[in-house]
Amino acid sequence: MRLPRKSNRQKNRKRTVKERRQQVLTVLTHMLHSERGMERMTTALLAEEVGVSEAALYRYFPSKTKMFEALIDNIEANLFSRITTSIRNETNTMNRVRDIMQMILDFARKTQVLTRIFNRTCIDV
Repeated sequence: MRLPRKSNRQKNRKRTVKERRQQVLTVLTHMLHSERGMERMTTALLAEEVGVSEAALYRYFPSKTKMFEALIDNIEANLFSRITTSIRNETNTMNRVRDIMQMILDFARKTQVLTRIFNRTCIDV
């Protein structure tokens, strides 16, 4: 049994600004994880991957810097959420510290490009 195909109207439904911003960050993350990583990252290519014009991309983020800042904010929120969950679930302090360090090291290993961006941002501050 074949599923009905989505019409172009359904595929291209108007997204909220919040949804589109999240989509941009998700696509940006995938692009940074690709073979070419940051060396090939341009706003024109990002806009093409998202399916919007480059001008439209700037409706969601006023600059490339703001895109990366939002990406870093997402990374921080995700990591802090995982750390908070670990703290709630683990009562032994040594186990908490071990779990948190393991999360940070796992994150750094899995997301080397994003870790470099995060480290550059921390150094620049």
